[in-house]
Amino acid sequence: MRYRALPILLVVVWGTAAPLQAQPRLAGQAIDNSGRPVAYVNAQLLAAADSSFIRGAITDESGHFVLEAIRTGEYLLYVSLIGYDGLILIGVI
Repeated sequence: MRYRALPILLVVVWGTAAPLQAQPRLAGQAIDNSGRPVAYVNAQLLAAADSSFIRGAITDESGHFVLEAIRTGEYLLYVSLIGYDGLILIGVI
């Protein structure tokens, strides 16, 4: 089986909720080369030290995903879609 490169651009926003005690969240959008949203892309947050799974989400119809309750630290963000090569973003903090 031959895999194609995942033709998406991932826009990631690191944000925090209003209360200072709340843990931050990671939100983003998967879009293709022409700027259209890509639905059903898997987004997995992995620990940078050992690639262990932390949180995961699937993009909605508009290509958006949110990973809630994330502790501050160094991570890998792995995005994938069946039939395509995955994409890894290193150092998401």
